[in-house]
Amino acid sequence: MPTNGIHAILVGMEKMTFLSRVAIGEGIAMLVLGAIFTPLWGAIGMAWAVLIAQLVCSGLLIPVYACRSLKISTFRFVLNSVAPALLSVVPALLLALIFNRFVPVDSLLLLLLQMALVTALAAIAAFWICLDNEIRANILTSIFPIRTKPANDSIVTTNSERG
Repeated sequence: MPTNGIHAILVGMEKMTFLSRVAIGEGIAMLVLGAIFTPLWGAIGMAWAVLIAQLVCSGLLIPVYACRSLKISTFRFVLNSVAPALLSVVPALLLALIFNRFVPVDSLLLLLLQMALVTALAAIAAFWICLDNEIRANILTSIFPIRTKPANDSIVTTNSERG
């Protein structure tokens, strides 16, 4: 079970019994699905088993339980946190699909370059989609400090002082 913010909140609320039951259930689901999918599809089948088990447990059960424990609307939680995160990966996914279709990988260097570009696009999209204006402004200001011209507090000299 991956550790994330919701998991940490539930640990802080001392909901360890629920988390341990979900972890055991996730492990059992992973084993059962792996036993079904691996003979059919090999390693890809096991990957699907892991994905499905984690999506159900970490993507559904834990968030719904946390929302109920915190008395937060599950719809609002999805709308304010899950939807922007999913939306932010769309540009990177489209770029990866374009690379897959039109730029076949024939070297490790090209693969690394494509991965770097997709990751950079995902980070930029997440920055603009997931963060609110105040946080973005603080980050941008810390990276690119606004330089203001110093006030013109120079000493004013009179004609008699100039000599």
